[in-house]
Amino acid sequence: MKNIKKNKIAIYTAIFGEYDELIEPSKKIEGCDFYCFTDNENLKSDLYKIIKTKGEHSDPTRDARKIKILSHKYLPEYEYTLWIDANIVFRELDVKGMFNEFLDNHDIAIHKHNVRDCVYDEFSACMEIRVDSPAIMATQIVNYIKNNYPIHNGLAETSVVFRKNTNLVKKINENWWGEIKNNSKRDQLSIDYVIWKNKSNYFRINESVRDGKFFYAKKHKKNSYSKRRKNLEINELKRKILEMESGSCKKCYMDEAKNLEIKILKDKIEEKEKLINIMKNSVFWKTRNIYLRIKYLIIKPFKQKNEKRKK
Repeated sequence: MKNIKKNKIAIYTAIFGEYDELIEPSKKIEGCDFYCFTDNENLKSDLYKIIKTKGEHSDPTRDARKIKILSHKYLPEYEYTLWIDANIVFRELDVKGMFNEFLDNHDIAIHKHNVRDCVYDEFSACMEIRVDSPAIMATQIVNYIKNNYPIHNGLAETSVVFRKNTNLVKKINENWWGEIKNNSKRDQLSIDYVIWKNKSNYFRINESVRDGKFFYAKKHKKNSYSKRRKNLEINELKRKILEMESGSCKKCYMDEAKNLEIKILKDKIEEKEKLINIMKNSVFWKTRNIYLRIKYLIIKPFKQKNEKRKK
């Protein structure tokens, strides 16, 4: 790979539906331009160029995925791009050094999954925690089996993606987006399959993207806003209590704060009850039965057959 000192790198992310907060590196990274695509009208940054983007899908995750995957369309003028999920933090700031190391003989570099090495095992894990529609994921994985996608063919963790803007990468990007658009929004289910279908490979970064030498992950902001707002309301009421001199007013504010705290507890109870009702729902058990049938009647025999061939 040629040295990329003279070539600009685009580092980019996307935030839709207030899923994350924008995290900036501890200092500016030379030779890199930063972009954040978002539907948040109030988002500002000293480092990132904020690109206001309207969502096209009912699910904001799919809007972010489209920008993540189609790097060649959203940043066509750059020879090199680095996607980072919005909750990922730079631990190492020598980005050009990373590109020179990871893309020496490859066009794409992604961290390997720190737990699994097989898309069929990833499918099982995704079905267990219902990260997407079980019916959609089941259709997708059965299609992979029909196409004889191999077992234990590696599994990427796609929070960070290094890419060259080559014709091969453009084709892989388009195929990858086709999988996301027509199947599960879970991009880790499809990237290894797409690269395999294109008879290509990628550099597997042999460390955890969540806590490694180059990057680490923070928790997503999702679903924290309403809880934080209620906590702020309670703290504000408690502050007012300290300011009140009148005993009757003090009691009034104390009662209001207590009621809010009780409401939060009730909300938590209701949320758990909803989950229990979902588990009791016949549709849930129907999809779970589909999953178990696919797992034990299709995936398991397929994996056993392929393991015998390897021996």
